[in-house]
Amino acid sequence: MCEARQRQQAQATQQALKTALTRQQNSCKGANDQLSAQLETTQHALTLKTQQLHRSIVYAVAHDGAAYTGLGPDGLQRYRVALGYPTDDNTALSAPAGQPAGVAAHAAAPVKGLGPEALLHHASDYGAWCLTLRAQLQAINAFYSAQERPRDEP
Repeated sequence: MCEARQRQQAQATQQALKTALTRQQNSCKGANDQLSAQLETTQHALTLKTQQLHRSIVYAVAHDGAAYTGLGPDGLQRYRVALGYPTDDNTALSAPAGQPAGVAAHAAAPVKGLGPEALLHHASDYGAWCLTLRAQLQAINAFYSAQERPRDEP
């Protein structure tokens, strides 16, 4: 009789463990699916933003004009946006007071280096890469934070 009772108790415990394991696996799968969807949405938004930045580069370089041998105010603003710095339209970068540093046509042509357009494209790509890494890290942290939270069992 004692052995039968222990066997029943062991079977009940085993069934409870199986139920708890199934519940935990379902919970992990749901959290994983949700975080994967959020990450995919974030990566899509970053891709769209990068494409938008790439389209605005030609305008920025042309709008800065020939007075700059590097990045002018519009180019610098695109550079900051590409790297994920916050922008405030009220504090948009503007041309420096007084005379420009010189006319690009009067400057000696660089033997090597990147022009404004190439630099802005690089900043856009690098910024998107950094923001993608940040989004992935946030998703991983959210996943593990969800796993560590105690679950209320019904």
